[in-house]
Amino acid sequence: LTSTIGVLKRLSVRNGNRSIPLIGPVFDYLPWYANLTDLSSSRPPAIESPLKHITPPRIPRYHVVTYASHHGSDERFCMALESAARQGVALTILGWGVPWRGLFQKLGAAMDLAASLPPDDVILFVDAFDVLFTNASSQIPSKFEGLGADIVFGAECGCWPQIMRDEGRDCFERYPPSP
Repeated sequence: LTSTIGVLKRLSVRNGNRSIPLIGPVFDYLPWYANLTDLSSSRPPAIESPLKHITPPRIPRYHVVTYASHHGSDERFCMALESAARQGVALTILGWGVPWRGLFQKLGAAMDLAASLPPDDVILFVDAFDVLFTNASSQIPSKFEGLGADIVFGAECGCWPQIMRDEGRDCFERYPPSP
């Protein structure tokens, strides 16, 4: 460090011009060099950057989330996890190991997660047992933004578990058809 500063001093004095590229700015931002006698024991003061007060715009993050308290009775959960891994989707699993008491747990966990995130982040909440990821995670933002909506719900043709009662009449008579 001593020899570097010495070379910089000689060049700036010899040329008599403090604006030589890479030399003038060094002396402009390091005015402490002239007062130092022992460089090995002295530390330069912190230099305040004029850029420190500029805050870059925040880019919303996308969170892919599901709720599963257990692995299920067949391979569907594992298939969902495998498809997420193959497509590079970082899947967050809420509720793992929590005793299953009903579907309301999904909503409560999703609302708690949403409350903990910045308001402009986006949550893609998927079912843990009947969703497969077929596109790369990098495509999720553009697909969502292409819909032009703040919130999107997916629909199923069947409404579980009501489809199991009355041969499904309850579903087909009370719920609108799925597109």
